[in-house]
Amino acid sequence: MAQWLHILGVVRYDYWAQNIWSSETRGKPKSYDPDGKIEMLNQLYKKDLPYPERYFQVQINNSNSGPIVTISGDLRFVGQEGLHTIQRWLNSIDAAVNQYNENEVWYEWLVIRDAVVLLDIENSTPVMLTYEKENGFVIVEQGR
Repeated sequence: MAQWLHILGVVRYDYWAQNIWSSETRGKPKSYDPDGKIEMLNQLYKKDLPYPERYFQVQINNSNSGPIVTISGDLRFVGQEGLHTIQRWLNSIDAAVNQYNENEVWYEWLVIRDAVVLLDIENSTPVMLTYEKENGFVIVEQGR
């Protein structure tokens, strides 16, 4: 019998240049580029998808404060290992964004504001991942 892993998640980023325009530039910073940030996130999220794209979807859109990533999927025969695979994938993307931030001025940074990813393993207890600045994506709740 097949075991399915159902995924639904949202990661919301703050893009400081979009939120807090520098008084030094009297408005938008010269490097203001929301489309560039979305393109960068598209490359990071879709470069090494943990599962085939037809079963695992990632959408990235812009909001008034920065990019929003939505993740969804229905994966067959993945089970408990799928939880750890997705957790590692999200943490690797976070590490890449943090590395990008190290080379930029503060108002060009992308910072995760909120994140929640529900992983519902069929015939098992659902698991929720959230984001902690110091620890990355962690399991914070189990159960229905």
